[in-house]
Amino acid sequence: MLANRMPRFKALSDDEATEVIFVDGGSSDGTVELLSDNGLYVVHSACGRARQMNLAARVAKGAHMLFLHVDTALPDNFHLLKNIITHYNWGFFRLRLSHTSWRYQSIALGINWRSRLFKVATGDQAIFVKSSLFWQHGGYGDLELMEDIDLTRRLKKYSLPYIFDDCVVASSRRWESRGIIKTAILMWFLQLAFKTGISSKRIKAWYQ
Repeated sequence: MLANRMPRFKALSDDEATEVIFVDGGSSDGTVELLSDNGLYVVHSACGRARQMNLAARVAKGAHMLFLHVDTALPDNFHLLKNIITHYNWGFFRLRLSHTSWRYQSIALGINWRSRLFKVATGDQAIFVKSSLFWQHGGYGDLELMEDIDLTRRLKKYSLPYIFDDCVVASSRRWESRGIIKTAILMWFLQLAFKTGISSKRIKAWYQ
């Protein structure tokens, strides 16, 4: 899956105005070699998504940042959209899952509805933010899980997000392997648990 996305990352990195940074959290499956062989910039971090993204943010030189999970694909017209990002404090994209079945797209519809209603997003939605604002609000919290929900809750206290109508496409493998209903219930339960103050460490144990 990663290899299939190399041309898109290469196209972004060929744009002098766009810096692409990959953060490896200790993989042993050849990911680093694959990225390096394709001329992509890789930095190394302790395992943990929040730690990895904070490291990328510290390395990044731009005034605006977009955090993209490696199993999420940007819209094909992103080259036309990226300048819009520079006009807003922060925001994210609507989500579409890679499986084309209406059941999976119904899940995505629910996620999009929740994100628009509550003005929070998950990492699958390609969160973007001004670098200065990101650090002003402490970056990603050192959490085991829910770091994306935590960050966007803090950012929305400063300003409302810009939400692209264009969709990013996230892998649906988690929903396929665990089952749609089971996964949906689990995700809603975990977010409710986080909102009520249960620790991210315990939430991650439930998630796994």
